[in-house]
Amino acid sequence: MSNYQQFRAEKMAPERLLTIGANVLQRAFHEGPRLDAKRRYQFIMERQPVFLLNMALESGNEMRVTLGLDRSELRGRMNFSLFRQLIAQLLMNYSEALNSGRPLNVFSDQQSRRWIFLNPAFCNTEKGLNALVLAADLGRVGELRLELMFLDPAQFAQQDAGQPAEA
Repeated sequence: MSNYQQFRAEKMAPERLLTIGANVLQRAFHEGPRLDAKRRYQFIMERQPVFLLNMALESGNEMRVTLGLDRSELRGRMNFSLFRQLIAQLLMNYSEALNSGRPLNVFSDQQSRRWIFLNPAFCNTEKGLNALVLAADLGRVGELRLELMFLDPAQFAQQDAGQPAEA
């Protein structure tokens, strides 16, 4: 089987993708030098994807892990400190979801190549409430693209919003 076919056949359970995503976000924004984390933040805020690491797979292949940000639904301004608080809240929400034993609240495409984990982190800015979630996309051969996405918080109105971070 060629590398291309192996990568195409590579499937990951949503729990594994979420675990990888949470670990990578923790390392990228809460471990290591603050300056490196701030640079990553600046790049993704400018809509430039950031390379995070190469991950070894059981098949022997390596998968490139990148991070992007969709801020089209962001209301107000975001600074680095508030962003880090959101990431911390997101990681806590995902940890609770993984440890609960209940099915994850996810949305995926028909091919199960793109997953959106719908356990949002909330924050208030001067222009209103924001909701941040994580998506994982395996659509490109040899790449796991993680994408943080601001979504319309009204989509989560029925859920318990918890305590939103303040700007």
